[in-house]
Amino acid sequence: MLAAANKALQQSGLSVEDLTCIIPHQANLRIIEALAGRLGVPLSKFQVNLDRYGNTSAAAVAIALDEGKSCGPVQGR
Repeated sequence: MLAAANKALQQSGLSVEDLTCIIPHQANLRIIEALAGRLGVPLSKFQVNLDRYGNTSAAAVAIALDEGKSCGPVQGR
């Protein structure tokens, strides 16, 4: 997940400091916590819903994106 995050940042021309909300796949909280640590980003910037739904497989990102609206609009370049 770290390699994918770094590649996405590089391709978008953004740095991790530019991110206001990170919406990862909701497979495992330990993976998300490890990613936060390796990126140097507080876990509070991550949209996490595992505590409410568990791993919802293919629906995980869609649910997290919908809930992530509280972070503000999802913007692309």
